[in-house]
Amino acid sequence: MSGCLTPYDKKAYRESKRRRKQALKADKTGRIMPFSTTKRRIIIAISITVTIFVTAVCGYFLFAYFNDVEGTNAQYVSEFEEKELLMIVSQSNPLDDSYVPHLENFEGYKINTLMLDSLKEMYDDANSEGINLKIINAYIPFDTQQEMYEQKLEELLSNSDYTLVRAESEANRTVPKGGNSEFQTGLLVDFDINDAKVSAWLELNCVKYGFILRYPEGSEDVCNHTVSNSIYRYVGRENAVNMRSYNMILEDYNLYLETRQNQ
Repeated sequence: MSGCLTPYDKKAYRESKRRRKQALKADKTGRIMPFSTTKRRIIIAISITVTIFVTAVCGYFLFAYFNDVEGTNAQYVSEFEEKELLMIVSQSNPLDDSYVPHLENFEGYKINTLMLDSLKEMYDDANSEGINLKIINAYIPFDTQQEMYEQKLEELLSNSDYTLVRAESEANRTVPKGGNSEFQTGLLVDFDINDAKVSAWLELNCVKYGFILRYPEGSEDVCNHTVSNSIYRYVGRENAVNMRSYNMILEDYNLYLETRQNQ
C-alpha cells in the first residue's frame, strides 16, 4: 500500500486496547489516573483552597471593621451618658418638651436608667446599717411639671402682694415650669428626711454612690432654685467625689470642666 495509510497491525491494536482498559481500571482504584482526571481534581482542590482563603480574609476584615465600629459606638454612648449626667436644667437651660429619658421603675417611682444600679446599692447598704431610705418624688414628665407650675403661679397670684412678674419668678424657684426642672431628667430624687438619721446618712454617704445634694445652702443665686436638704442628683461616682473634694455644686463643676478642657 502507499505511504498515506498505516497498515493494520492486529497485535499493536490489541496492545493499545489493553492499555486503555488498565488505565480506566486504575482510575477507579486510585492507583493510576488519566492525566485529564488528575488535572481536573487538582483544579477543584485549588479552587476550594482559594475560596477558603478569601472567605477567611474577608471574615477577618469584617470582624475587625465591626469590632472597631462597636468600640466607637461604645465610646459615643459613654460620652453621651456623661453629658446627660452633668447637664443642667433651668430657665436659662430648658429641655425640649419632647425630651424623655430612659426610665426604670424603682420603689413605685420612675427613675433614669443611668442611676438604677447605684440607687439600688445605696438602698441596700443603708438598710444594712438600719437606715430606711424612702423616695417621695422622682421623675416628673413635662405636662405634669407644667401643671404644677401653673398651680403654684395661681396660688401666688391669689396673694395681692405678688405681681405677675414676682409670682412667675417665685414659682420658677420652687416649682419650675415645664422644661425648666431637673426632675424631668429622672436624675433627681427627693427623699423623706424627717428622720435626722436618714438625713445625716445621706449627707455623709451619698457621694459613694454618685449622688450630690443638688440645692444646698448658699446655692440659690447660682441655681435659681430654693434650698433643699432632701433633693439629691445623680452625677456618677467620680463626678460626685470630685465635686465634694472641690466643694462645688453642679454649675461650678461644669464651669471647671469647661475651663480645663479649653486650657
